[in-house]
Amino acid sequence: MSSPSVRAVAAEFPRLHQLRRMAWGLLLLLVLESLLGIFANLFITLPKGDVIGAIFTSIPVLALHVFDGFAMLLLAAYFLLLAHRAGLRRLRNVAALEVVFVAFAIQEGFAFAATQNNDYSFGMEVGFLLAILGVARLLYLLGHQPVDVPTEGIPIAV
Repeated sequence: MSSPSVRAVAAEFPRLHQLRRMAWGLLLLLVLESLLGIFANLFITLPKGDVIGAIFTSIPVLALHVFDGFAMLLLAAYFLLLAHRAGLRRLRNVAALEVVFVAFAIQEGFAFAATQNNDYSFGMEVGFLLAILGVARLLYLLGHQPVDVPTEGIPIAV
């Protein structure tokens, strides 16, 4: 597969800027997710019985925690789509992992809410930490020209 032309990459600069903003948005959502999770862990006791229903009806902090998780999942999936359309292979690969990490954390979170088994809480934290590492890698790649993109004739500042 041949590398994209310099013109094609130069035309993608607005998309690279958009991807960089999205990666920062993912990082902010992860910080919010962490704060909501810590608050919930310290100050909220999950009821017995229909925990999922209670989350959305009587525990607004956990509802925000869940909403933030799904917002991250949607943003990561959209990032993946844009990176794929731009033909940025490394960004696409890391973004695909990011989607998997966030989805894993969400799945573990729902399993924890249903069973209140701390193994699932630990799994949720592992998914969260992997998602942070994924966003860090995305920001690193977006701060540097990817090796698989030709840089000849392209201005450095994006």
